[in-house]
Amino acid sequence: MDYKIIELKSTLSTNLFAQELLLHEKVEEGTVVWASEQIKGRGLGNNFWESEAGKNLTISVILRPDFLAARDQFMITKIVSLGLIDFLNSFGNLHGINIKWPNDVYVGLKKIAGTLIECDIKGNSIEHVIAGIGLNLNQERFYSDAPNPVSVKNLIHTDISVSSSLESVLYYIGLRYRQLKEKLYDRINSDYLENLLFYKSFHQYLSKGNRFNGAIADVDSFGKLQILTDEGELKSFEMKDICFIL
Repeated sequence: MDYKIIELKSTLSTNLFAQELLLHEKVEEGTVVWASEQIKGRGLGNNFWESEAGKNLTISVILRPDFLAARDQFMITKIVSLGLIDFLNSFGNLHGINIKWPNDVYVGLKKIAGTLIECDIKGNSIEHVIAGIGLNLNQERFYSDAPNPVSVKNLIHTDISVSSSLESVLYYIGLRYRQLKEKLYDRINSDYLENLLFYKSFHQYLSKGNRFNGAIADVDSFGKLQILTDEGELKSFEMKDICFIL
């Protein structure tokens, strides 16, 4: 994929900037909004992304997957998450890299990256996607009340080039996007599950005030988490219905 980079010194949110761009002009697929500073970076729900200016990678990638049915939109979350996994694995000395369902990337039990995928749906088709990515590269101290952030520099004690990381992240996401275009759904689904934190291993979760033990068995086509409880019952959860106890 060919990328067009829009570089910003500062913005409220790269996803919000991309939304405004799409409102006022025809934006080509592969347009990337890259900000050195994101004042109000957004996450799922009311969450926000803390990022020290100039230290990390905060971008939004505009995609136009007109080949993908609206019902399959969670595939975008999968390929973007896997692209980040591929990038982090390229360092060779980071261990325990996983996707925490549905859209965070962890090293061990610490969060190193997150995504916010926003799809514009028209009928049964996807008009466009804004794939927001926050990746902790060089920030060494975190001041928000987020419980478990970590950066690449925290782990390998070396400064990471933000611009080179941008190029590499886009390369790996591009490879995964090509798999999606080629309809390699089984490969994508398999890789997503195999890289999923606590896949097929029992762990504690919280749902509606109740703790329970269960093992992640699958993620369905709509992105719902399928957990097999220790009592042998298969339960389905949306994001708002369940909390991982870490």
